[in-house]
Amino acid sequence: MSLAGRRVDASWLALRGDEDARARSDFTAGLADRLAAHVRATVADRPLRLVDVGAGTGGGAAWLRHQLQPRLPFPQEWRLVDLDSDLLDRAPAVQGGWAHAVVGDIANTAALLDEEPADVVTCQALLDLLTPHQLRQLLMPTMGSGAFVLLALTVTGTVRLTPPDDDDELLADLFNAHQLRAGRLGPDASRRAGELLRRNGYDVISVHTPWRLGPATGALLEQWLHGRAAAAAEQDPGRVDRIERWLDGRLTSASSRTLTSIVDHVDLLGLPPAAIRASPR
Repeated sequence: MSLAGRRVDASWLALRGDEDARARSDFTAGLADRLAAHVRATVADRPLRLVDVGAGTGGGAAWLRHQLQPRLPFPQEWRLVDLDSDLLDRAPAVQGGWAHAVVGDIANTAALLDEEPADVVTCQALLDLLTPHQLRQLLMPTMGSGAFVLLALTVTGTVRLTPPDDDDELLADLFNAHQLRAGRLGPDASRRAGELLRRNGYDVISVHTPWRLGPATGALLEQWLHGRAAAAAEQDPGRVDRIERWLDGRLTSASSRTLTSIVDHVDLLGLPPAAIRASPR
């Protein structure tokens, strides 16, 4: 995704794609069924219109499309929104013709939905990068249009590394502080989003979707460790030597296949008031 002032490399999106899908496997047991049931009760006999904000190369949209296809009796029309046209051009969804690319920012959400309403608005791994103002720019027009909301893979700040290291807590504190820079929501994003949805009459269901990193995800684990250390060093340059020692030790454990990490995320499904009233009994 390339919104909220941050551009993401396509190689990182490709690297995390399989683990994102695995982490969201619990979704298929609950949230996808809930979303599909409510959509069937509220959407007329026409294509389902979906918008993925901060779509990047479209991995999140492809995953959700795949989950909904066997559960819904009508086709899907997708719009993928991102600031980075290069990422959108690489999206298999766009290349395959089942999604339309829209170059735009969160600030364009209201205009985008005014131009053509959406039944579902979704994003993936985006909320923690937003400020409170940007969160409202995303959710207020979405709620005003009565769309379903799926906010996926938002970090919560909770990480568990095994075996533990004395400086794990230091890195966690620095990383979470870095997430809050420039007024961003960081680890508090999913809670704030849930509160905003509920204040506007939405029913909110949440599912934890943790990454489980280890020997089977070695390349992703190494990149995640590097990213965590880089953010910590940027947050507190005076502790760079200590952070580098932590990183060296963790990379050694990863290369010896003895390190695992659980990185917590949460998916939120927001059901609009009209869907709640029409809820299937």
